[in-house]
Amino acid sequence: MKLFLMFILLIGNYYAQIREGILTYKVELSSENNKMKDALVMFANSNLTIYFDAYRTRSEMNIGNVIDMTTISNILSEEVTVLINSISGKTAISSSISDYKMMIDTNSNSYHTTDSIIEIKGFKCKEIITKNVFGEQKSLWLTDAFFLNSIGHNFFYHPYSGTPLKYEIIYNGINMNLTLIDFQTTEKNTLNTDQLFDTTIPEGYVLVTKDQLFKN
Repeated sequence: MKLFLMFILLIGNYYAQIREGILTYKVELSSENNKMKDALVMFANSNLTIYFDAYRTRSEMNIGNVIDMTTISNILSEEVTVLINSISGKTAISSSISDYKMMIDTNSNSYHTTDSIIEIKGFKCKEIITKNVFGEQKSLWLTDAFFLNSIGHNFFYHPYSGTPLKYEIIYNGINMNLTLIDFQTTEKNTLNTDQLFDTTIPEGYVLVTKDQLFKN
């Protein structure tokens, strides 16, 4: 009987989750490096927007109107397309969700869940403290309110249960603090979803491999 009740609760939670919508985050960039601080001024007003439905996700990272990085994933076709538009030109990467799953190392960071709970835009969030191999710690605030795929979305993916609504990314001495500032439901036919979640590489983008991209 106990197992049956647990099963019912799990099924109820699954169907209660929000399975389509638009999440908008503000992105604040900072650095302890004084020279880098001055350069980051040009990246003000950065933001991350995520569109999702039951099996598709599109994330659009805009960094100060200087760099646009769009990632589109489809868990049914297992396709992941990354589009980068910057002053260096337009490049694209085409891969599969399986490729990203192979790269995921959930043991690279140790973590523990605290008893702290906060609300962000009306969504209850639990806190997770992560610790990397260098001993650096950071907090993530996760909610179980949403059901969406984040694999392949570099600015959004975390190997923990839940969707991050407030979190930090540290990359090459730059701290990126992301906080949810808006959530909207998507009414049917308000968006051209076929176009929005299309993983086809648009005209004008040059297809490269990950190795080629990072080499440049």
